[in-house]
Amino acid sequence: MTRPAPAKPSPRQRGFSLIELLVAFVILSLSLSLIYGLFSGGARSLRQAREWTEAAAWAETKLATLGVAEPLREGRFAGALARGYHWQLQVSRADADPRPDALALYRLQLGVRWHSAGRDHQLQFETLRLPASEGRARP
Repeated sequence: MTRPAPAKPSPRQRGFSLIELLVAFVILSLSLSLIYGLFSGGARSLRQAREWTEAAAWAETKLATLGVAEPLREGRFAGALARGYHWQLQVSRADADPRPDALALYRLQLGVRWHSAGRDHQLQFETLRLPASEGRARP
């Protein structure tokens, strides 16, 4: 008894050629690198947003305490905050009225600096403030 010869596979049943596999791997690697770039860019943006928000919160806290615990006085002041943030404050008279009984209006210029990702960053804030006096309640 003789066995029948196996049928020849048709051209559609042969599988993928080497060129088709290489093209598929190139497309896959390009797609994966694009997705990786999107995720790493998103993570970088998230870190930057967190840093800028934290710097703004430090500045808000610093400005809120000025003139409350001790009276405002003209000059330059600086200090360090937590997590590598540093502040610098310039306090100057904003009004030109030299009378001693006149209300003093002060200009506060606050800068918050920090170093991240190989670069220095800085936020600047400026506001006007009337000093709290002993006989007057502060809102």
